[in-house]
Amino acid sequence: MHVSYRERLIQILLGVALVLASGWYLWNDTLKHLVDKKITVDSVGDAVKLGVHYWALQAHTEEMAKKREALLEEERKKRAEEQKAESAREKPVER
Repeated sequence: MHVSYRERLIQILLGVALVLASGWYLWNDTLKHLVDKKITVDSVGDAVKLGVHYWALQAHTEEMAKKREALLEEERKKRAEEQKAESAREKPVER
């Protein structure tokens, strides 16, 4: 299959244009903001550490909430059993 010089030039120019457009988009959308804020590798590491600590704290909070719910449910069951036992004791025995 023969590709003419003109078609090959159009393909190359479109490829270069796509690469430049995507690079410009990435620069404006992400990297420019990081450069403007003067973010360094150390600050990125600190941000990652804070994120990990936040996730760990969030997981711990969810775990404690589940344990609290389990304890509350257990307490409700105990109260219900006590009420049943109390009502059974209060009923007069019919003979």
